[in-house]
Amino acid sequence: MTVPNVLHPFAIPARPEGEFVEIAFPTNSGVVQSMAEILEPKVKTSSGCLQPFRFIALDDEASNSLQMVLESLQDRVTAGRGLRRG
Repeated sequence: MTVPNVLHPFAIPARPEGEFVEIAFPTNSGVVQSMAEILEPKVKTSSGCLQPFRFIALDDEASNSLQMVLESLQDRVTAGRGLRRG
């Protein structure tokens, strides 16, 4: 999932399912860095695929940054719904 101005897309070479990798990516709330397990791609595009992953070792600081990003996204979605109804 790409969320403009909240989570920034990043490119990595395709990895086999089950491989463990270290990832780091910037968010508006700080850098999220963690170990991750590569999952099976679900969506393929003409330029490759969207590579899903699962965090397997997320420290407290990275977890807090990610939580802030998700809360910000939720606030934006909620605010957008309120504007459309009114």
